[in-house]
Amino acid sequence: MLYGPPGCGKGTQAAHISERFCIPAISTGDMLRAAFQDESQTSRQVKTGILVDDELVNGMVSARLSNNDCIAGFLLDGYPRTVPQALYLNRLLAEKRLPSPTVIHLDVPREVLLARVSFRKQCPKCGHIYNQRFNPARNAGFCDIDGAPLTRREDDDEQVIVSRLDAYERMAMPVLAHYQSAGYHRVDGNRPPAEISREIEKLICSRANGSL
Repeated sequence: MLYGPPGCGKGTQAAHISERFCIPAISTGDMLRAAFQDESQTSRQVKTGILVDDELVNGMVSARLSNNDCIAGFLLDGYPRTVPQALYLNRLLAEKRLPSPTVIHLDVPREVLLARVSFRKQCPKCGHIYNQRFNPARNAGFCDIDGAPLTRREDDDEQVIVSRLDAYERMAMPVLAHYQSAGYHRVDGNRPPAEISREIEKLICSRANGSL
């Protein structure tokens, strides 16, 4: 389970973990944005980063984990976001006879997050994220992978980000406290992505080998 505030680098690390360990990276944020493209109240909540109903998110996660590609393992990116979601996940894993998760908490100072997000753009086709200041595309404004024009996510507006960070901070402490004794690992996210990836790899491998 990969946990952390908006702009902490979860997307980059999720892609690395997925490729390194050949498991699907499941982002509830991406699932919700894909599912709600209309102008309904739920769609507006998703676009502005407001927390949506636990039952809705839990149902989406449960359905996704039933897919065959999750048999050998999976990564949850940004879920659970509330204690009720965490309790639901506990029950779901127990029903599936799966172990408790390895929790990777990417911790980044708030001022660094705001700076990162203000320069962030994303490929609408492949989802790859770039930062115009820290990790720019080779051809400015276009994705290195497929050449698609880069766009700015609606939820990367500064006011929206401040609101999302406030919401995250209100919810984070209880959820992280819930996982303190269940394979929880704090990782300093204010470092080069490759360095973070190496630390996460070591943590996951150690857990798999039974040394954590």
